[in-house]
Amino acid sequence: MRKYSEHTDDILVTLTLAGNQCAYEELVIRYQKRVLAAAFAVTHNNYMAEDAAQDAFVTGWMKLDMLNDPTKFCPWVCKIARNLAKNMLVRFRDFIPLESLGDTLVRETDPVLESFEEKEVLKSSVERLPEKVRRIIHLHYFEGLSISEIAAKLMIPVGTVKWQLSDGRQRLRKELCAMNEKDTDTLVQKVMKKVEEMKLWRLRSNTSGFEKVYGDVLADVENLPESSAKAHALADVLMHGWWWIPGEKNDELFARIKKAAMDGHNDEVMEFIVGTEDEKLSGDDLIEFVTGTQIPFLEKHGFPKSLGREWFWLGHEYFKKDDAEAGFAAYNKVLEILEPSDAYYANALSAIELERLMADGFKDSREYHNGCTAEYFRIIDGEPRFWSEPGYRNVKNGWKLDCTHLAPLYYSTRCDCRFFVKGAKVGDSFTSPEGVVLNFTANDVTVTTPCGVFDGCELWEIHDRGPSHTDATFYDFKTYYKDGVGIVKFEVSRSVGVSAIVLKDYTIVGGDGLFPLHKGNTWEYVGQDNDEYKRSYKKFSVVHADDKCVNISAYSTNERMGYNEDSWDDMVLQMAGEYIREIDDNEKLSDVSHATERAKALADTPYRRAYTELACDVMERIFTTDAEYNPARTHSGHWNFFDLYEMVCDGGRVFMENVGIVNHFEWKNAAYVWQNGGWPIMFNMMYEAIHYATDCLWDDEWLEVREYHLEKKMYNFPGTVNISVTDGETVVTPAGEFTNCVKVALDIKGFEKSGCPQFGGLKDYYFAPGIGIVRCDNHYYNDDMVLVTGRYDLTHYEGTGDGYMPIQAGMKRYYDAVDLVNGFTAWSKYAIEEGPGSGLICMENLCGIREIPKE
Repeated sequence: MRKYSEHTDDILVTLTLAGNQCAYEELVIRYQKRVLAAAFAVTHNNYMAEDAAQDAFVTGWMKLDMLNDPTKFCPWVCKIARNLAKNMLVRFRDFIPLESLGDTLVRETDPVLESFEEKEVLKSSVERLPEKVRRIIHLHYFEGLSISEIAAKLMIPVGTVKWQLSDGRQRLRKELCAMNEKDTDTLVQKVMKKVEEMKLWRLRSNTSGFEKVYGDVLADVENLPESSAKAHALADVLMHGWWWIPGEKNDELFARIKKAAMDGHNDEVMEFIVGTEDEKLSGDDLIEFVTGTQIPFLEKHGFPKSLGREWFWLGHEYFKKDDAEAGFAAYNKVLEILEPSDAYYANALSAIELERLMADGFKDSREYHNGCTAEYFRIIDGEPRFWSEPGYRNVKNGWKLDCTHLAPLYYSTRCDCRFFVKGAKVGDSFTSPEGVVLNFTANDVTVTTPCGVFDGCELWEIHDRGPSHTDATFYDFKTYYKDGVGIVKFEVSRSVGVSAIVLKDYTIVGGDGLFPLHKGNTWEYVGQDNDEYKRSYKKFSVVHADDKCVNISAYSTNERMGYNEDSWDDMVLQMAGEYIREIDDNEKLSDVSHATERAKALADTPYRRAYTELACDVMERIFTTDAEYNPARTHSGHWNFFDLYEMVCDGGRVFMENVGIVNHFEWKNAAYVWQNGGWPIMFNMMYEAIHYATDCLWDDEWLEVREYHLEKKMYNFPGTVNISVTDGETVVTPAGEFTNCVKVALDIKGFEKSGCPQFGGLKDYYFAPGIGIVRCDNHYYNDDMVLVTGRYDLTHYEGTGDGYMPIQAGMKRYYDAVDLVNGFTAWSKYAIEEGPGSGLICMENLCGIREIPKE
């Protein structure tokens, strides 16, 4: 019997993360056939499937700390295999069959590997390769067999030997050295190339697996002899550790980064240093610090990039104080100091244009949300990859204005930071390690814009579900490219609707391809739905372009002049956007009763009627329970919210994704609650609480796996969740008697540090078949430190379905808090309908109020 064969998957995963690689070998043995089958179902080719399966296990090992639920290792690694197999099909589709190349590869073709051949480090690296790759590498490099001899010995095609030998070489080179390392490189050059490769982690949406790479590269750098080059590299490595490794931030590390940046004259890291120091101050104190300390220091020691950065943000501070003369002077100083290839050079140009517009217009705007950025791209392997986007926003009551459609360069590169894949064919699909999907949808689209009609456009779509189902809104992005012109239309689709910009004007002075990037090229866009009530505008100008980087100046305006009283959409947006006004740095309620009444009158679909019913109930409750707005109130408001979520069922799991801040509104006052027995009203966020803890509302695996442990984060604060599942429960609530319920018990620790203690503690959720959640018990300590239960029971429901958490249009679920004290009342109401875009929308009405005692 194998040593670890009796252990469950979650134990094997835990052992692997603790450093026991034998445990991972057991996982590979246990699931290699299923992973191979998953890959073969995509490729229908044994050799490609084997490669994809092997790569999937290697990727799984590197990213194992991303696996939230260790009991789900098998479906997780199978999904990785399928994605790798899909990408492999595209990558190798047009290749000449390897068998036709003959026996042309010889041992001397890889001098880097030759230089390592007799070293123990190579032998140990070979032992870590997948078995079939390891065997071929060993036969070729250690036994001296030729390609044809290996093929004959193993009774496999010559092409397969070449494929596996090439794969093995790439794997060894990746482990032993940088991918672009040369045999003539010095030790310092080799290490520097590893540092540059480490910095490319910036292209990823998450940094799982980075810590190991960081540790290896840091050790290599620290082992170099003392020099300015070593200090320069050390500053780079330590800064990335500060960014991406939990717990690394401390004063000692910051001082070490600053010293290394000084010793190595690392201007990019010095930008980070001065920026971090500036964050501690604001207003006049910041201006005094930048002018009196930072700028003289940077001038004295010769850090031009950092100096330009400081002048830029100094200009922004001047504009915040309405000192336009000093602000423009600071921006012009940036242009004197920096080269056009620097991001802040482009940012200064965009800021100057935006601030001129701000001075000339927007006085009649009811709301605006304007911004200026630099769109900075690195050229990697011959193509532009999104790298950074420094900038700022000018906002007047406009945080509720949706600006997603005004960021086409950022959102079009959500998959591996690239716009498209050269050489791809219509129908090809690419999936990033984080699960963002890029599809080449069509190449014959006609797009009509204010500057003309463009035929033969390519359509590339991104389906962005975020790194996890709790971190991002569901978005679909459509980018339309015209060869030789660039982006002619950019469209954002969400469950609550569609927004888009279209090309208004453009100038192309050079460059070619789907997105010609040449100095002097410009593009201007306007919102597709611009009218008398709202307008959007975006401009891009290429400031610099060469074989290393592209620097683009960009600014946008997004303004609302009014609301159409005959539009239901405008009325609900006015409710959410104008119910609060900031007066003398204090938030005050602002009357939106007219919009509320108009929304009720205009609601003409099931979605709009359900939305209006719940939203207007919350809005009216906010106003009637506010002391300043309603002195004659009978109840005080403490915990009232309205929100929207897209509901998705995928692979037996039910998810809910927030659709953004635009439709959300709230009014809360929790201070009184905590000291007066009102804690249970804060548990009305029933659906959010279980979703934050388990990444879903329901998982069919709870019917099979009865206990497991999760490592979680709440707003970057680490926590743990222990889950225990039992069935056969009977629950009686005002809505009826429910038998055969499943109880999901949660023990959540660490979330209290995040500022959202209501999401932590002990919670029991009861799921009834065909209904969903029928009871939620929250166990907490009261003011006397006695463990008590705050219960929410299902009191009314409409609509049933299959499973333990059915979701379908027309469903309603209402819950009331049980046995509250001191006059508190709380409830949670949910309604699901088909949204105006794609998908089902869950509307949420959360109430937390208290009856005011009569004197």
